[in-house]
Amino acid sequence: MPDAQAPRDLADGLRDGAAAVGPREGAILLAHALGVDRHALFAADRAVPLEPAAARRFRRLLRARRGGAPIAYLTGTAAFWDMSLAVEPGVLVPRPETERIVEEVRDAFAGASGTPLIADVGTGTGAIAIAIARALPHARVVATDRSAHALRLAARNAADWAPGVRLLPPGDLLAPVARAGVVADAVVMNPPYVATRDWRRLPRDVRREPRSALDGGPDGLGVVRRLVAAIARGEGVRPGTRVWIEVGAGQARAARALLARLGGPTEVALDLAGIERVVAGQWQP
Repeated sequence: MPDAQAPRDLADGLRDGAAAVGPREGAILLAHALGVDRHALFAADRAVPLEPAAARRFRRLLRARRGGAPIAYLTGTAAFWDMSLAVEPGVLVPRPETERIVEEVRDAFAGASGTPLIADVGTGTGAIAIAIARALPHARVVATDRSAHALRLAARNAADWAPGVRLLPPGDLLAPVARAGVVADAVVMNPPYVATRDWRRLPRDVRREPRSALDGGPDGLGVVRRLVAAIARGEGVRPGTRVWIEVGAGQARAARALLARLGGPTEVALDLAGIERVVAGQWQP
């Protein structure tokens, strides 16, 4: 896509984008290149000429997208809950199905008295922690991650959307919660749950996201096992602590059996596609 082929006007841009990556993504990238809202494109005069610099930016974005770059990395944002979160390469892109875990936690604590403390483990962009804090203003929310890069990004997002979220120093699973001397009433996590054998079958753009945030080992449940073991040791939790974990298609039964080891009742929630997406349990030693 040489610069000589750069679109001359808005109509050219929309047409070129649709041909290269589809109408929706083409419009998103064109709007990003122009620095405008995507919906504004369709209200504008299609004959409006494009500045050469903007046209070149657009062509570079199209080339990158066709090369497999996640669109969220190109635009620097991803929609989640009621927010537009900052996203960077090296951090997992939040996805709509993960909103299901936020809904489950919100419904469980909406009428609760007191100030429950909810720990989001492996927070990434901070999406789950920040959304829960917005849905449950009376709750305290802490977030952990092994990646200092992810925690810096989550801190940026929290500052914009939920300044009360507390980002703990980097560490594995619930270790940062225990070190901070706090005790969680609930633990939530969107763990890596892709089975290693399925890694190469993922779409090319998904494989550009950090593998450590997606590859969950031979059966996809390796991190879930380690989290259940940490909870069973009482690491950063108390008897009665509730647990919600996102899982992949076909994993709910095995994940539910793991959470059953905590001694409490287990449940499964479906996402909008009818997939068993969230498994819940409770530590009752």
